[in-house]
Order: sequence, then structure tokens, then C-alpha cells
Amino acid sequence: MISILIPIYNQNCSTLIEELRRQAELLSISYEIVAMDDASFCYKEENRTALSFPYCKFIELPENIGRSAIRNRLAEMATYHYFLFMDCDTFPADSFFLQRYLFQIEDKKIPFVVCGGYKYSEQPPIARETLFRWKYGKNREEISAENRQKFPYRYFSSFNFLIYREAFEAIHFDETISGYGYEDTWFGIQLDQHKIPVYHIDNQMFQVFIDDLDLYLQKVRKAVKNLYGLYRNSTCKESLKDIRLVKAFQKTEKYGLCGIFAWVFKSFQKFFERNFGSSNPSLFLFDIYRLSYLCVLKEEDK
Repeated sequence: MISILIPIYNQNCSTLIEELRRQAELLSISYEIVAMDDASFCYKEENRTALSFPYCKFIELPENIGRSAIRNRLAEMATYHYFLFMDCDTFPADSFFLQRYLFQIEDKKIPFVVCGGYKYSEQPPIARETLFRWKYGKNREEISAENRQKFPYRYFSSFNFLIYREAFEAIHFDETISGYGYEDTWFGIQLDQHKIPVYHIDNQMFQVFIDDLDLYLQKVRKAVKNLYGLYRNSTCKESLKDIRLVKAFQKTEKYGLCGIFAWVFKSFQKFFERNFGSSNPSLFLFDIYRLSYLCVLKEEDK
């Protein structure tokens, strides 16, 4: 029936695995949980123990292969026709998480994708260093299924999604996109180009682990580099035109403003980052931060 596939990197997934096993057993379905550790340096024993039960597999990689490649390897290992992917630092928002996905399987008879969505705690974190990541997630990622369905491919996310085997095998994650960022955006674009239907439902998972500011900004800069790498590829450029950051970047190119925005990043990076670490971080400044860094990459590429 369903293969639950979890890429792991330096997270303790024992409570997540326990909850998924509990929900699956109550539903009396054929299932497996396959977790692959991407050369982590902590929590291996905890995860190995959590996956030492029937219908569970724990696979350890000798070296890190990255976010795209590990998802492709998990799909190759899967037994069943339906793949349920989720990030390792998550937890179902309620006890009906698997059941809602089973309803989708019963309802749809063609290759398809279903995205469940993000959930963040209502209360901001006490730790100041994680406030910005929580605020971004709460305001930009926690979106209702109704609103996501208006632009189904744009809002595709690998955070929590169900996909039919045939649909996945038609595309795969692009392994040339290394590290964090935009591998799922590109996957969504490929789904659109292959005319594979994407449905959004309210079946959220909590984002349990919240990155501290320094780690998140490292990831953001890496993601912007990935986006620029795709943008430089003439065969990809047209496909990226609906991404908000790309739209803004194209306007800066059109009006010859890239040099100015690159100067803004180099001159005000520390100012931006101090704001992101404050008690009232600005998402508008964050948009400027990403756009100006994209312009830095273009200027350096001349």
C-alpha cells in the first residue's frame, strides 16, 4: 500500500517513527517505514532502535549525498506504489495524518501528488535565535490548502507529500542541485511540465526543529546560489519565471539595478542580519537580503 520515506540528517526521529507506526497499525494497512541516514554524526543509535521493528528499515550512508540524491535512493528502496515523503524534523499535527492520505489514495486513480502542508506552533519560541525562522515559517510557509491550491505547482514542497510511484519515476529529484534549497521548487516545475496533477490538502506536519539564525542564513545563501545556478541555465530560465524572487531579480536586470543591489548587500549585510536577530525581525528586509545577494552572485559572475 504505502512506503513512508524519511531522509535523516542529525535529527532524533524516534518519536516521529513511533507515531507513524502507531497510526499505521491502527489502520491495519500494508506499510513500510524506510529511513536513510545521510552520514549523520549524531542520533544514529536512537534512530536505529526506533526502526528495529517489523516493516521498518534503517539505512546508513557512508558519506553525505545531499537532499535530492537521498530522496531518489529512498524511492529506489521503496516496496509499495505510493510514496509518502517527509522531512526528519517533523511530527504529524494530529492522529488522522496517515488516514487522510489513505483517503486520497482511494479517491484518485491516476498518477498524482498530494501535499499536506506545514504547521508551526502558535506561540513564538522563547529563544531569540530561532524567532526569525519561526516568523518566516509562520507567515510564508504555513498556508491553507485552499490558498495553496490556487497555485498548486508553485506551492509544492518536499516537506510532506504523497506521490504515486509512476509519477515519481517520471521525474526524480535533480541531483545536480546540491545542498539546501530549490530542489523541491524545481521538482514542482517538472510536475507541471509533465502535467502530473498536484492536490493540496490540510494534513499538516509540525516543523519541530527550528534552525537558529546563523544556520538558517547559511542555508538561505546556499539556496539563493542554487536558484542562480538554475537561472543561468538557459533551458531552466523560462521555467523559473513565476518564482517571486526571480520576478524581482528580472526587474533589477531590466532596469540595470543589479550593481546597486549588490552594493546594498555588501554594505548592509550586517545591518540586515542584526534586524533578523532582533525581537521584531522584518520579512520585507529579508526579501531585500535575498534579492541583493542574488545580484551579488550575478555581479561576481561577470
